[in-house]
Amino acid sequence: MITKILEALRALNIADYRINTEKEETAELFFIGKKLDMYRTKKIAQSEVTVYRSFESDGVPMRGASTAMISPDMSVAEIQKVLAGAYDAAQYVKNPTFDFIDGVKEEEKPDVSGFAAMTLDEAAEKLS
Repeated sequence: MITKILEALRALNIADYRINTEKEETAELFFIGKKLDMYRTKKIAQSEVTVYRSFESDGVPMRGASTAMISPDMSVAEIQKVLAGAYDAAQYVKNPTFDFIDGVKEEEKPDVSGFAAMTLDEAAEKLS
């Protein structure tokens, strides 16, 4: 997914951006009384892309920002369309210009609960 986002950003000549990707895996248990009626799992991944646009307003340097949500099933063309809209919207956000700090790529934060060693199915079975 990151590759498609970067490809779209390059195609649009957007140099200043931030990408934040979140992955979530959930299990849902549905009970009727004390009996398990239905069980389902979901895996969700999506990225939040903030694009920054530098411009001047009345001779004062400004930097606007706008955020777009990108899902993994989007094509590069769809991502380009969404990011182009966000980049256009950023010109209407008139923040005084600011410097960027160096970004740090963080590793995934491990789950520290007692269920961390179990698969999602095992944990759901134990809970039910």
